[in-house]
Amino acid sequence: MEQLIGVIGVVLVFGAIIAVHEFGHFIFAKMSKMGVHEFSLGFGPALWKREYHGTLYALRCIPLGGYVRIAGMEPGEDAYQADGFETKSFLAKFSTLLAGVFMNFALALIVLIIMGLSVGFPITRIGEVLDKSPAQYAGLQRGDVLVRVGGTRDPAPDETSDTISNSKHSVLLVIERQGNRIPIRLTPVRFPGDNALHIGITIEPAFQKTPPGQAITRGVASVYSSTSKMLGGLWLLITGHISFSSGQVMGPPGIIHIIDLVSQQALRSKIHMAKFLLLFALISMNVGLINLLPFPALDGSRLLFLVVEKIIRRPFNKQIEAIVHTVGLALLLGFIVYISILDIIHWIHPLKGAH
Repeated sequence: MEQLIGVIGVVLVFGAIIAVHEFGHFIFAKMSKMGVHEFSLGFGPALWKREYHGTLYALRCIPLGGYVRIAGMEPGEDAYQADGFETKSFLAKFSTLLAGVFMNFALALIVLIIMGLSVGFPITRIGEVLDKSPAQYAGLQRGDVLVRVGGTRDPAPDETSDTISNSKHSVLLVIERQGNRIPIRLTPVRFPGDNALHIGITIEPAFQKTPPGQAITRGVASVYSSTSKMLGGLWLLITGHISFSSGQVMGPPGIIHIIDLVSQQALRSKIHMAKFLLLFALISMNVGLINLLPFPALDGSRLLFLVVEKIIRRPFNKQIEAIVHTVGLALLLGFIVYISILDIIHWIHPLKGAH
């Protein structure tokens, strides 16, 4: 049963994220009076299709995403036909291209709000307080919620550990206890046999429900902080501080594997459901952010071409632009294959190490 739930989870996450992305392009194209040849959910042979007002709507047999075909953007098609993409205003074209990314972040926000209302946002709660530790001397207690550590608000467990271990002197904690917020400043120390700095607590991850207004503000803050972290990770990747072979960058097989594992556990408890929803939101944000990159074949590249055209006040040669996107797509697919192979290698190595 759990294996079936895992499959459903993978289809739901990938299907919803990609379908919502394409729906963003579709609805903004329609609002801008662009012709839309087809809007399909899924890939492969059609299970159901119907033409309505010049657009073919289809439900296809492979439920992993979808696509939209906008007039004037198809290979070999007249780019300047009456209802084509190129005949519309800069704002209409820009919003249509950006709409997919916008919808991915909107979906992430909605999922986070649902998570906050139903099972709660993740909080970092103190578990054990070690005897004769800075935490005990400062009066920290089991169950205290860390709402601020140093300059980080609502810190994740790993952020809490990193901030404390990197503190050269004292560190300011703000804890929440019985509805009251208490600031406490204490100095981390080194415990015997450990070179890292600690304050003498264990972290107990948990989730806390929030009222509607707070769910929205926490959701927006979570989208902002998660996007900032993803941009930071992307910069480390570009500058070579993280390598593609390090295992920190996953391709489709790795992502599917993680979704499958988390989905299988989602119905066990509210905490596991919260982890599933959080993963759902993070992947949606990742898809949106990746599509913003100025790499040929991605939305970001098309946006860049559009902005440059606006600046130089003349259009690019559409045949050359199409070739650039085609080559970019080929390179992108090759990169996905490469990352997927690395995913498989990372699965095989632990098996070898077990013998």
